[in-house]
Amino acid sequence: MTVRISQKSAILIERARQFGYSDGMLLSVVITGDIQKLSRAEDEDYQYNDFLSYAQEYGEDLITAVTSGYQIKFNTINGLKVWLADKVGVKPELDYQVGEGCLIGVPLTNGQLAIVQSSIATNWKIIDRETGYDIMLAALATEEMTSE
Repeated sequence: MTVRISQKSAILIERARQFGYSDGMLLSVVITGDIQKLSRAEDEDYQYNDFLSYAQEYGEDLITAVTSGYQIKFNTINGLKVWLADKVGVKPELDYQVGEGCLIGVPLTNGQLAIVQSSIATNWKIIDRETGYDIMLAALATEEMTSE
């Protein structure tokens, strides 16, 4: 079974990876509690000061999340855009369009699609289009599917 973690924890894990931190280094931080090792990935919007305490308080298994993957408990549209940029390198407005409650034409390889499908929260659905993938809030996806 895949562990479930918060959107914030997922973004912080992927941000650290984007800054070149290996899974081994991330595991070292989780095990030792030395978040100073992640300082290179911090800026005013991304702080690791409560990364470990939040995970502990809410029962997030960060070791399994780092080593075996995770599913995000709940995604907001803005959080999903940030996570997609860090996880698979696609950026809003540059690589895809942003609509009301949806991301339109997200270019994903088959491997990236599998990662996104297994990682995003269940409040989002992915629809295959000729121009890429639409990632929509589940309620919008259901409405669209019944209107086609």
